[in-house]
Formats: sequence, structure tokens, C-alpha cells
Amino acid sequence: MSAILTTSDVLDQALRNAGLEEAFDDRGIAHEDCPGCGAAGGLKLSLARGRVQCSACGTEGPLLAYLREKSEAGEWNNDPFSEAEVIPIEPRLPKVDPVLTLVPVVPAPIQAELLAEPEDVAPPVKSTSRSDGRWCERIIMSLLALIFLGAGLAAAGLSGFANFQAFSLGVGDPVQARIWGWSGVIASV
Repeated sequence: MSAILTTSDVLDQALRNAGLEEAFDDRGIAHEDCPGCGAAGGLKLSLARGRVQCSACGTEGPLLAYLREKSEAGEWNNDPFSEAEVIPIEPRLPKVDPVLTLVPVVPAPIQAELLAEPEDVAPPVKSTSRSDGRWCERIIMSLLALIFLGAGLAAAGLSGFANFQAFSLGVGDPVQARIWGWSGVIASV
């Protein structure tokens, strides 16, 4: 562990999490089984270079990334659900009758007959309450339209007045002030 004492705190924590704090020799090198090809002791971990490299398959990468993945894999392997059986999900197809699928369907000629209407059926009665409801709806909608029209015109008038005042206050000559004021009214419209 003497070589590990010279490493950073981040690396020390990653080594502890992966369970490799005692695996390195005095030169700062350790050997592990390669997760890629499975070569026993083929993966060389170097503290000095901060790299891992497999002598069998040539896979290499950063040491910190390997240590993090190893610690995460260790946490995953301790999970009680890691040994659970995986059940493949297959789509449910509708049940088909094999007899119906083998017989070709040929359209039969369609014949239509006109049937006489029974004489004892009464004609449909129109409801008067529905037409009364429509009149009430029309009256309410008309009143609301007038209210919103008045509110819109009042807002336009107030906006025009405010713009007239704002545009005319910046001009000293009374004639030009009126011209600028009316241009403010036009701008509000």
C-alpha cells in the first residue's frame, strides 16, 4: 500500500470501493482478470500511468473508470434481484380458428328487400324545450357579446387617451403637441 499513499483522495476512495486497496505491489501495479476476454490476470492496472490494459485482448482505458465500473458491478452483484429469472415477454395474439383461416372467403350476392313500414308506429314528436333553450342561449350570448364589446371599446378609449397624453407631453409647441397626441391615438388603434 506504499504506492497508494502517493495517490489522490479520489483514487484512494475508488480503490477502497472496488476492494483493491491491498492489490497493488510496491511499483503500483496489480493484475486482475479481464472483464472483456476473461483472461486470468491479463488486465494490468498501473497507478503511475493511471491506465488499465489487457495483454490478451489489448483493451485499455483509464484506471478510475475501471475502478468505478468494478465497484458498481460489485454493488450490482450483491443485489438480491440479480439472480432473478428473466421472463421474456411475448405479445398476445388473438385466438384464430384454424378452420376459418383455411377456408377462402367468397362474398355471397346481397339481396335487399323493401319492407313495408308498420302502420301502428307513431311519428316522432319534436321537443319544444330544446328550442326554448336555444333562445335563452342566444340571449345570454348576445348580452355577453355586448358586455365584451363595451369593455373593448372602453379599453381602446383609455389606451387612446393615455397615448394622446404621453405623446403630446414631450412637445412644447401646442399645434405639434396635438399632432403628436393624435398620432398616439392612431397608434393605440
